[in-house]
Amino acid sequence: GRRLAKFLRTGQTAKPGARYVQVASFNIPQNAQTTMGRLQGMGLPVASSKVTRGGKGLQLVMAGPFANEIEAAQALGAIRVAGFRDAFLR
Repeated sequence: GRRLAKFLRTGQTAKPGARYVQVASFNIPQNAQTTMGRLQGMGLPVASSKVTRGGKGLQLVMAGPFANEIEAAQALGAIRVAGFRDAFLR
């Protein structure tokens, strides 16, 4: 819930080595922004990262970072219940 929001100001770039829940990847920036807004509305910290796969740019949307694996797993559960069934820990 909302107590997870204390770990990161929303919209930051993902930090290497931290615990995150990868929620989705998008090639349309507006779709990524919409998803980030939904996660923020759930009280979750939000981060994103740009990657290139198969020559195409994608924006990864993640929740996190989280202080430990337990908090990340709790967030994963909430994110899946919210409809992001393909989300996973990373």
